[in-house]
Amino acid sequence: MAAYDKHYVKKEYFGKPYAELIAFFEQYSKRGTLVDLGAGQGRDAAPLAKMGYDVTAVDVSQVGLKLIKASSPYIKTVQADVYTFDVSEFDIILMDSMLHFYSRDKAKESKLVSDILDKMKTGAVLVNFLMKSAKSEKVLMNIIECALYEFDILENRYIDYPEGNCQYHFLAVKKR
Repeated sequence: MAAYDKHYVKKEYFGKPYAELIAFFEQYSKRGTLVDLGAGQGRDAAPLAKMGYDVTAVDVSQVGLKLIKASSPYIKTVQADVYTFDVSEFDIILMDSMLHFYSRDKAKESKLVSDILDKMKTGAVLVNFLMKSAKSEKVLMNIIECALYEFDILENRYIDYPEGNCQYHFLAVKKR
């Protein structure tokens, strides 16, 4: 049983997608392949697929993936560990609330981000939502700055998450 299975029985456990996420993807001109890593119940995957993105939802939770498939059968679902999933063929990699950089996970998550940045194809975009934390944001930005490739910043701001009574750092970078 995946850690989140028990939460996913509640509809919209994590709430609705951020308005800023929807606005970003509505205005983004390239409607290509998108992978939602840690897709959960599909709160982001479903509306993005409706916008015309070719969405693959990846999660370890079979419960979450079944909910996605039931409501959005046109989304490809893959039960897999996001730490080993190959992102190299996607135009957009989405990570919503996937990273925390807590001390116990910092090395593993840092390696994940480094691997994603390295394996992304030129022109691909990484979109990340990270709970506001100067320490965690510094870790993420340091990984990007130290990457072997250069990235253009498309978004770098804070957004409100009313369901969690907190803010998230919204970062989107495009590989040159």
